[in-house]
Order: sequence, then structure tokens, then C-alpha cells
Amino acid sequence: MNEKRNFKRRHLIFYLRVFNNNAEQPFGYIVDITPQGCMVISEKEIEAGKKMTLRMDLPSGHGGKKHLVLKAETKWCKPDVNPDFFDIGFRFDDIDYEDEEIVHSLINMFGFQD
Repeated sequence: MNEKRNFKRRHLIFYLRVFNNNAEQPFGYIVDITPQGCMVISEKEIEAGKKMTLRMDLPSGHGGKKHLVLKAETKWCKPDVNPDFFDIGFRFDDIDYEDEEIVHSLINMFGFQD
């Protein structure tokens, strides 16, 4: 199935750590993000179709929120150019307005501008 993106992917110059919601150790880092989803680079392979709750620790200045917690589904997983890592595509499920605004803020703060 070929899905169209409504937003241009924005590569980040500062990679945010991503946790499986209640885990202590991050499983990867966000490489690019849109309000619809993100790509994570990880040492762990995650099968497509897996539903997860992702937690990202936010830098200060996001309305007092310390974490962004989003439900997501893996859409694909493939080996990275570095054979020690995997690139994983996630689609966010039902992102609310406040969290979408936080994503836009992260893009503005840490995204490459073109």
C-alpha cells in the first residue's frame, strides 16, 4: 500500500531519545519527524505492524511537559547503512492538537530549515 505524506519529513539536527513508554533505556533516536510519524534509528529490529507507545524526553520550554507520549505503529523496518542499526518508520495514531503543536515546535527548534 502506498500512503501519501501530508507533511514534508524534517530531519533533526538534535536526535531525541525514544523509549518504549515505561522502559528505562532508550531503544533508539528520532532521525526525522512530522505530525503524522517519525523515523527512528535503533540497534533493535522491530517488525512492521507492531503497536507501541513511544515516549520522548522533551527539552525544556514545551509548556511544562517533560515527555511526549504517542501511540504509534511500525510501518516498516530496514537495515541502516551502518549494519549495526535499523531504520524504523512509525505512524502516529490519533495525535491530539497539543502534541501536534509540540511536534511542530521540535521541528522549528531542531529541524534543518530549507
